[in-house]
Amino acid sequence: MIFVVAAFNLTKAQNAWQLIETEDYSIEFPSQPIHESQLAPSEIGDLKLDIRLFEVVEIEQDDNYVYGIISTEYPAGTAHSDDKPAHASIFEHAVNGAVTNVDGKLLSNKEVEINGYPGRDFRIDFQNGLAVIRMKAYLVKNKLFILQTICDPKKEGNISAERFFSSFKLK
Repeated sequence: MIFVVAAFNLTKAQNAWQLIETEDYSIEFPSQPIHESQLAPSEIGDLKLDIRLFEVVEIEQDDNYVYGIISTEYPAGTAHSDDKPAHASIFEHAVNGAVTNVDGKLLSNKEVEINGYPGRDFRIDFQNGLAVIRMKAYLVKNKLFILQTICDPKKEGNISAERFFSSFKLK
């Protein structure tokens, strides 16, 4: 992942936001994200990941380095938002996996919800203070949605990150 430190121009950022709509959700990105699918091996078989990612490049001005959303549909009977023990395990794996994948340190982890569905809001220190990764994960029936931003620790809670997270709407 490439990190670029850039100044923030609120007017430019507000004008460029793109609404992305799928059959499951809508969300706003500061610019058109790249869209791809990947298969991820798991204990319950290969899971299809639907990924939308926008990485800020040097010529763009933004408070964040990265914006992204990943959605995964779990096979029937393996994970569901109505099954509290199952979704607790799903969130534990998501949080621990994210921390391990970046060799980071968990800074916070709290329970949240969206439209009555369970979720987690967590923050990870990346490379001893180089960046903070903030993620929100929601289990909606048998689909897991993970939203994330990556920013300089001095810019945590910035307007663009909050706009990104609050723009996520279930259909």
